[in-house]
Amino acid sequence: MLSAASLPVFDEEISDPHPGEGIGQQEVYLRQLWAMLEEHAQSQNNCTLAWPANPTSMMVDMPEIIFNASLVPTKCFDVDSIKNMALSADTDYRKTFSDIMVFGREDLVRDEILEFPQICEVDSQAIKGSAAWQDQFNRQLSALPTGACLPGLTPPAWHPHAFAEWEEVN
Repeated sequence: MLSAASLPVFDEEISDPHPGEGIGQQEVYLRQLWAMLEEHAQSQNNCTLAWPANPTSMMVDMPEIIFNASLVPTKCFDVDSIKNMALSADTDYRKTFSDIMVFGREDLVRDEILEFPQICEVDSQAIKGSAAWQDQFNRQLSALPTGACLPGLTPPAWHPHAFAEWEEVN
């Protein structure tokens, strides 16, 4: 169809490996831990972490810098009250608009609301207050290759799907 309109045609189909999904719970933990490791590097070593374009290829040979997700202290939010509020709102909506609802299956809505997963995040207070975690961060920083923690630099501005330039601190 693209070629019929004289538009470029791609050789390969670009697809999302996990369509309809956001990031997983472990990735949330790892991103939060990474931010804490960066903060630790800046406050304790006065440096900013810098990684190569493909850090995972390097990390395979450096198991000492990998976080064990099962050992990460987390805190979870109580979503039961939100689920109850959603069920109540759905009931009210159905009462008010039942005459114009065409395909509103109450059982599917209820099941979807009740199956909503628990929301958790890293317990940053537990980590920041833990000597063991501070030692873990120090071991990880010492295991990094030379040049991975650069002094006198600030973290890059976040640019989605692009590499950012490092800026010198004056």
